[in-house]
Amino acid sequence: MNFESSEEFIRERKKKEKQWYEKYGEREKVYISFVDEQLKNGTLESREQLLQLFRDKQFIENYKSRNDIAYMIVIMKIYEVEISNHNQKTILDMGNSMKVLREKYNELKFILWRIGFREEESTVQRLVDFIRINHVSQDMIRQVINSSVSEKSVLLIKLTEIFLDNSMLSYAFCMLDFMNELSPGDETVLCMLAELCGSVGNIQRMNEYLDRIEKPGRLAEGIRIKYGC
Repeated sequence: MNFESSEEFIRERKKKEKQWYEKYGEREKVYISFVDEQLKNGTLESREQLLQLFRDKQFIENYKSRNDIAYMIVIMKIYEVEISNHNQKTILDMGNSMKVLREKYNELKFILWRIGFREEESTVQRLVDFIRINHVSQDMIRQVINSSVSEKSVLLIKLTEIFLDNSMLSYAFCMLDFMNELSPGDETVLCMLAELCGSVGNIQRMNEYLDRIEKPGRLAEGIRIKYGC
């Protein structure tokens, strides 16, 4: 890009920003105040109003480039999944303002990045404590990984081991299930899922995972023998 074209690009960008502010700028403040007010209320009715707002395609289109709104779009997507899965605690229970929720989201993202880069004992403990203190759902962890992590499989393996070591079986299962979606049919992953199901007495589900393996090896056969199947 030469100097003239870069100058033209900057002018065009400023022009578009000015047009956006003239059309939507004042309403942005109103929306942010509304969202914070509903978060502060924290009732089912106020959260339903937030859901309605963030299901509005025109609203999303107009404000998705704004930092605060962009974070809330992601946060409300997580919330919607959480309530569809009947979670008692959701991401909206982690704070009563956009600022606090954004900070919580970023803190989890940073911890996961650190674990993916270097699995330090202090970082692992920080993750476990963060999840337990804030009642972080598997759905939130999954969303952060999906939207913010490039080497997903590497991180998911590490997280599975961490959760198993800390007796957080439902979290380990979720990570393995995510891995299975990324690489369907992998015998090791399916066997780990089957083993978890078998360990809690869900033999039917265990067999369902084992049946997905096209060419079962010793690992799969060992699980069937272990649980008498």
